[in-house]
Amino acid sequence: MRAPFVYGSSLLPTDPITLRLADGLTVPLTLKTPPEAVAALAARCAETPVGLGAETLYLPSVRRALQLPARDLAVEGIRLTLRRALAAIRRRLTPEEEAPLRAELYNLNVYEAGGYFKVHKDTPRGEDVL
Repeated sequence: MRAPFVYGSSLLPTDPITLRLADGLTVPLTLKTPPEAVAALAARCAETPVGLGAETLYLPSVRRALQLPARDLAVEGIRLTLRRALAAIRRRLTPEEEAPLRAELYNLNVYEAGGYFKVHKDTPRGEDVL
């Protein structure tokens, strides 16, 4: 059997997930996160750029979103859910491989009402990206 190239699924968190920002803001992530908490989070974010060839640009016609660098936050309550998700992904994408996958938070992307990222092909960055 050949392993698929892509895999999609969803898992509901087993524990409450909370964002803790470096400046002390705490944001519970639920289906009913208070709008004030989302607004406070968005106020700490910067506009999200897009890669276009070798350039990094801010193009609202392509992407309207905000981001917060991983160094500015901690995500609590996600370890068990993430471990289960990575195990399921590894089983589907590389069933012959036994080594666990590792997830690394790069940025937190925040899409407010009306936000979007148009269909695109990612721009490879770095020498280790094919």
